[in-house]
Amino acid sequence: TADGADVWRTEHDRTGRSRVLYRAQPDSAAAAGDGPPGVLADAGRVVAVRAPLLTVFDHLFFALRLALVGFALALVPVAVVLARTPGVWPPRRFRDRVLGAFLAVGGVAVVAVALVGRGVVVSEQARATDAWLAQSLERVEETLTLDAPPGALAYRQLERASVDSLARRLDLDLNVYRGPDLVATSRPVLLRDGLLDPRLPVGAYEALGFDGQRFVALDARLGTFRYRAGYRALLDESGRPVYVLSVPTLPEQERLEAEQSRMQAYLFGALLVLLVMLLGTATLFARALAQPVARLREGLETVARGRFDTPIPETRDDEMGDLARTFNAMQAQLAESRRQLAQQERQLAWREMARQVAHEIKNPLTPMKLSVQHLRRAYDDGQTGGGEADEAAPQGKFGRMFDRVTTTLLEQIDALTRIASDFSTFARLPRRVTEPLDLSRVAAEAAALMEADADGAEVVVIPAPAPLVIEADREEMRRVFINLVKNAIQATDGCATRRVTVSSRTDGAFAVVDVADTGSGIAEADRERIFVPNFSTKTSGTGLGLAIARQAIEASGGAISFETTEGAGTTFTVRLPLAPTPA
Repeated sequence: TADGADVWRTEHDRTGRSRVLYRAQPDSAAAAGDGPPGVLADAGRVVAVRAPLLTVFDHLFFALRLALVGFALALVPVAVVLARTPGVWPPRRFRDRVLGAFLAVGGVAVVAVALVGRGVVVSEQARATDAWLAQSLERVEETLTLDAPPGALAYRQLERASVDSLARRLDLDLNVYRGPDLVATSRPVLLRDGLLDPRLPVGAYEALGFDGQRFVALDARLGTFRYRAGYRALLDESGRPVYVLSVPTLPEQERLEAEQSRMQAYLFGALLVLLVMLLGTATLFARALAQPVARLREGLETVARGRFDTPIPETRDDEMGDLARTFNAMQAQLAESRRQLAQQERQLAWREMARQVAHEIKNPLTPMKLSVQHLRRAYDDGQTGGGEADEAAPQGKFGRMFDRVTTTLLEQIDALTRIASDFSTFARLPRRVTEPLDLSRVAAEAAALMEADADGAEVVVIPAPAPLVIEADREEMRRVFINLVKNAIQATDGCATRRVTVSSRTDGAFAVVDVADTGSGIAEADRERIFVPNFSTKTSGTGLGLAIARQAIEASGGAISFETTEGAGTTFTVRLPLAPTPA
């Protein structure tokens, strides 16, 4: 600029983007030797200083290095804290274990990729450097050959040429060895200051002098500064090495190291991004894996609290989905088992109560009945011995009253006896004698027995076309159908149409008998309690008939159910397994 101010510019070259400072070098400063260190400035010239700009991958590389350093520093105290805190390590939660496993595998993979990648970067950089050295030395030999007289070899021209001129011409640092000794260099100041070894390295001497190689690249040191150097033999007419040309990477070493660092920065920056992505993916994947397990745990806790009405959502088709379906099926089985257990407990309680009631009722009934019968016989004997009784006399009125009262007492004693028998039957069914029998015929016999007490109701029997052979107790089945037909007849009381239909049929491997009536049906509030002991919709009876029937049918391996419509009637259905057909 006109005022001599510094100028900053951002420029692009083959090495990437750089920040360049341009500064005018005054004559006085040039004469006095002032100016930027390491820069040879001539009077009236402009000095430029270049610095490469950091890229995104450079920042990622630095962030990864900081993260690794921080992790290494925090590893020991975190391990101490985890070791002293019970229950924290190893992790107990399934999600934490899955996450830890993913992170461990991912971390090992990232470290392995980093080590292998760094080795590849270093080896590729060394290979590229060796190729550049070989090409540079070939250029030197080609230049010497071109400058030599026709027919002369390159080493002849090297003896006449100036090494400094040749190095400036090719823009290279050049060292020349004859045998093991350094005979010329383009940087004599390094030799004068003792920074350059005046002897040819042993490895180069052996490779070029004894192994017959034309080129070899070796590592070298300039104080503490490491660099790479290439060596090429110049042969005489007999093919023996006369001179050895050497090109070091001193002026290019900083650029090479910068490129190597940049490539490592790209690699480690990409690995840092990969590590972050791995952390996020592992977290999501661990949560996705742990979610079904958490739902299963919640379901188990719900079951432990005694609730069986909260199934797990079956939204997956993998093993977790199979586990959820299995759990739901198990929960349904537990609910059914609990219901059956509660029903059995209620039945056991009712049986125990029925046994005690039957025992307490039967004990006084027998002496009461015997006493009343004895009193009637004694009265009858007294009346016969005293002559004919006068109906107008007080004795005649008393006799009629006595006969009526004692008859009523006997009838009520018989009713109490039947009630006690029902309780006793419910508490402990009679000993069952199973035999092959035709269920359709048994139902028809029960319907025929109840026709005499139908009280005007029509009893219709529709037998099955073929015998329905089952294994059961005949008298027990007869009592079941007598009770069902009797209840059906009583259900039609007061209805315009009084019909009871007993029909038999087969349904697969089951014998089925339907007892249908045209009564008023069962109220909605009473349907759940219809088989409960001591429940009855009639004013008379014990309410044990259906409970006893259900108990007998289930003991024979069958089931009883009903369908009802208020105002239209009720149908009770008995299902019992058919006996196996003999082969």
